[in-house]
Amino acid sequence: MNKIEEHFKLFFENNPFPMLLYDCDTLKILDVNKFALKKYGYTRDEFLNLTIKDIRPPEDVQPLLTSIAMSNEKFKNAGIWRHCKKDGSVIYVEITSQEVTFEGKKARFVLANDITERKKIEESRERLIAILEATPDFVGTLDMDLKILHINNAGRKMIGLPDSSEITNLLISDIHPAWVNQIMKRDAIPHTIQYGFWEGETALLHRDGFEIPVSQVILAHRGNYGEVIYLSTIIRNISEYKLAEEKLKESEQRYRSLVEASPDSITLIDFSGNILFCNEKAALLHGFAVSEVKGQNFFDFIAPENRSRAIANLQRTLLTGENNGIEYTFMKKNGTYFLGELNTSVITDSKGEPKAIIGITRDVTERKKNEKEISNAYELLQQKVEELELSKRAISGLLSDVTEKKNENEKLLENLRKRQQQLEKLAKDLVRAEEVERRRFSRELHDSLGQILTSLKINMDLAVTSTKSFEVKTDEYMKESLLLADEAIKEAKRLAYDLRPSVLDDFGLNAAIRMLVAQIQRRTNIVVEINLDIEDVRYDGILETVLYRIVQEAFTNIVKHSKASKASIQLIRRGNILALNISDNGKGFDKAEVFKNKNDELHFGLRNIRERVEILGGKLYIDSVEGKGTEIMAEIELNG
Repeated sequence: MNKIEEHFKLFFENNPFPMLLYDCDTLKILDVNKFALKKYGYTRDEFLNLTIKDIRPPEDVQPLLTSIAMSNEKFKNAGIWRHCKKDGSVIYVEITSQEVTFEGKKARFVLANDITERKKIEESRERLIAILEATPDFVGTLDMDLKILHINNAGRKMIGLPDSSEITNLLISDIHPAWVNQIMKRDAIPHTIQYGFWEGETALLHRDGFEIPVSQVILAHRGNYGEVIYLSTIIRNISEYKLAEEKLKESEQRYRSLVEASPDSITLIDFSGNILFCNEKAALLHGFAVSEVKGQNFFDFIAPENRSRAIANLQRTLLTGENNGIEYTFMKKNGTYFLGELNTSVITDSKGEPKAIIGITRDVTERKKNEKEISNAYELLQQKVEELELSKRAISGLLSDVTEKKNENEKLLENLRKRQQQLEKLAKDLVRAEEVERRRFSRELHDSLGQILTSLKINMDLAVTSTKSFEVKTDEYMKESLLLADEAIKEAKRLAYDLRPSVLDDFGLNAAIRMLVAQIQRRTNIVVEINLDIEDVRYDGILETVLYRIVQEAFTNIVKHSKASKASIQLIRRGNILALNISDNGKGFDKAEVFKNKNDELHFGLRNIRERVEILGGKLYIDSVEGKGTEIMAEIELNG
């Protein structure tokens, strides 16, 4: 190794940035420095088993290959890329690379500068700028000479400044009227520099010359040594608020006029009952002039025996916000009394804080007298109504009983109708299943046992003929006949087993499944994996028979249609649920297409399975993907 290579090696190993060397042809990583090991979390051996594609997110691999293929530069600043660390986290790196020859191969040194934090800061700054630009308020910055550095879009729009206009020579005094500039010079700017902020109501000067009332905040931004390095201001247009304030004053005047003209007695009191305001009607109701009432306590106008109740109701008004329709005996200036109805409610400020209580008093003496007369007449009428109500209740009871019986009968008829429909469907399904089974059994007899017996008959005829002609083949024909007879017996037993396997009655479901699977494996090349949870458990006879038929139908479909090399069956009990799962690795099928074609043999077999599961009140799930096999899952709820 010459001195140049030694210096380069030292530079490579001791460079504070992660560096790696990769083969330009295979992209295999040939070497890494210690800072790369620390940054990416791999050991050296792990790194040297990777390619540069392995440290990229999958979606960045193709752009990487394109970049490599299109570049012929010796030295290349490749820009910003994403790299993956061993723990799966992603970092942003700025890539610089140099083509070199390493051990006779074309290779490239790569320096990866981690700029993840810088990227986050840039993104955060972009988000902040986006927020400032999106805000409807004027946001601007200015230097210590009060020269404006930046105004957001909302601020430009607020003062009528076009987006393209330069603000290089714009001062804060240029966007305020003269009277505001006096406030800025005398108070706002000095206060901000000393205390860090200032706020108040000012005005902006629009480019067209009119003033815009605003609420303004000025903030001081300090450097590392506490010195103010620049100012920022946030300004909100309060034109609508000012307009609303004027309207509020006008509205207040109108309401005052309405209160004075009201026929009701209106009084405004504080939380101790002191009268703050009353209209002329309130004063006259008690026989006073308005000037005599102000400053007095409202409770002094209530009869002594009612005052404690009135004070308690005032506290209740403060808690609930209002208290209406309370009657008290009130006193007049001349010492006489009248019955009054008082409605009270809390008056709140703009923040919802209670400020006072308004009370509206009405003289209800005449009304109460009339109410008494009406009450007496009403009591007499009520007696008559109660008599009629008793008669109505008796009739209503009879009608209710009739209606209830009618509803019960309708429900019974509906249940019977549904049950009848279910029975008709089951009967049709049963006839259909029997016909299919008869056809299958007939086909089995014809195709298997029938052919064997025909061959046996032919052999016996040959044997008889050869006996008559003294041919030497008689013994051969007889032996073949015996073999055919044995085969016929086996086939007859198989058909009988298919109709009702005796092992199911003698040894139960698990044993019958194992025997069925053994027969399938003898007849086919399908390898079947069996998982039966509890071997010696016996279930209800109908349950075992139906489950066996489901397994038999499923494996018939696998043998005939799936072209599978492997299959599995699992029967497991979980609590009171018996779960059956049968799967294969065959060609699968399109469920929508199969279930649409009702004449398809596979469709018929799956429908048989579904109907048998429904007989047991269970749930069936069929999952099949073309080219990936089929899975049938049945769940049966056990009784007891």
